[in-house]
Amino acid sequence: METVIDIRDSVVGLLAESFPGTVIYTETMGQETTPCFQMTDCSVTYNRIMGRRYARVYAFDIRYFPSGSSPEPIQDASQIAERLAEVMEYIPLGRGKLRGSGMRHEMVEGVMHFYFEIRMHVFKKQQSAPKMAAMDMEGRIKNEQSTNEWEDSIG
Repeated sequence: METVIDIRDSVVGLLAESFPGTVIYTETMGQETTPCFQMTDCSVTYNRIMGRRYARVYAFDIRYFPSGSSPEPIQDASQIAERLAEVMEYIPLGRGKLRGSGMRHEMVEGVMHFYFEIRMHVFKKQQSAPKMAAMDMEGRIKNEQSTNEWEDSIG
């Protein structure tokens, strides 16, 4: 079963592949080198659908810090957001792909925030119940008289 760390690592790997040479931070940033990305997990929700089937929604925020020397940092950030929307549509994980959805971006104080979600269904493994041990069973008839008409007609 995939964890949020596995999914985050796949997203970071896809970022590194799509934007080579750009620094990607996954924890707190120290002295950031611009341009750079900072990947944060916003939230994870778990909802039981039925039986062992669950729905999970992973929400992420990729922050892009444009270069301080860029003459048009907002335009640069908008182009990065467009590219992120293409790149985050299908995220490879293991032998399959996850699909990014609910994508949107906004500029806040010179930093571009790109938000997206990954929705997936999870089946929990069925827990094996302990097998029943030997059972002793005993029975008796409540009324000793025969209630079977066929036996009464023969005897």
